Amino acid sequence: MRICGIDPGLRGAVAILEADGSPWRIEDMPLRSLGKTRQEVDGAALARFLVEAGEIRLAVVEAVHAMPGQGVSSCFSFGRNVGVVVGVLEALGVPLLEVSPRTWQGDVLRGTPGDGKERALRWASLAFPGASLFTPRGKGLDGRADALALAWYGLRAAGRAVA
Repeated sequence: MRICGIDPGLRGAVAILEADGSPWRIEDMPLRSLGKTRQEVDGAALARFLVEAGEIRLAVVEAVHAMPGQGVSSCFSFGRNVGVVVGVLEALGVPLLEVSPRTWQGDVLRGTPGDGKERALRWASLAFPGASLFTPRGKGLDGRADALALAWYGLRAAGRAVA
């Protein structure tokens, strides 16, 4: 059985870990275009990816909320994308755990130096040295790091990993 971690943003990702903690696959969030400049989560592509993964014991999704200063349209689009992710998981019958950033970061990233996205990238680079976490130009793919950390949180919550 596998554990899934999902960072639901447009620059998010989906990470699936085996029961022993090794990564099965990490993918950027599948997106589809809405006109020339807008994108949204592609629920059908996400569903295909999750079905391909086989039996998923638990999916851990970052519980997100509006941030001060975000526009109404931006908040609505983000909420819609989160709804697509949750809807796909529910339609597939995958058990879901929503976890606040403070909770999973406090648990998984404890003791990892750094701040913000760099901290998650540092943790993921050490925990999963073979994972593709940077672009060819060296830019960090923090959505992938967050998805791995969420999956690891889920693995620990499911009692499958040695702390």
